[in-house]
Amino acid sequence: SLWKSGIWLENRDPAAVAELVGYHFRTREGRPYEVLDLSEDLIPGPFEAGSVLAGSRLGSTWTAAHFRICFAKVKTDDEDCFSLGVESLCDILPEPDKRFHYRHRLRLPNVCVAILKATPPQFAILDACCCSHGQFGSRQPRVFRADTIIASDSVLLADWAAAQKMGSDTGASPVTAAALEQIGLPS
Repeated sequence: SLWKSGIWLENRDPAAVAELVGYHFRTREGRPYEVLDLSEDLIPGPFEAGSVLAGSRLGSTWTAAHFRICFAKVKTDDEDCFSLGVESLCDILPEPDKRFHYRHRLRLPNVCVAILKATPPQFAILDACCCSHGQFGSRQPRVFRADTIIASDSVLLADWAAAQKMGSDTGASPVTAAALEQIGLPS
């Protein structure tokens, strides 16, 4: 769908989108903050040889960040059972049609594992306050109030906890299964 692919944002930069959804570029206390475009200032990504992303570029904002945070919604997905933090890492990549380039052309599990190996977030926050659930949770959300926030210094551990809370098998998502197989949970 157009919404899922991100093409509906094609002619809007991140600062314009942020303003449209209510960000004001200043905290209530008056401190300024920036909204950055991770598809700008692209540099060669630190992906290992043989990775599906070998030779790909990443925004220098993400690669050079002192502390990377993954913030994702908890939702079910008709293709992957659920969509959590690891899957949301695809959003840091520069191609505008992420669904085509990263999910279908390069296979999303391989893409997400490559990101986790090269430039993992140091912290993950999963928003399960108001979840999207049902057979088509990612495309046709039905609201479910779980009133839960899951946070961890491991995005894989946060996803594992969210899947447990959802009553799902952690291996049901091809993305999570690939990450668990190739990287594993922290001790």
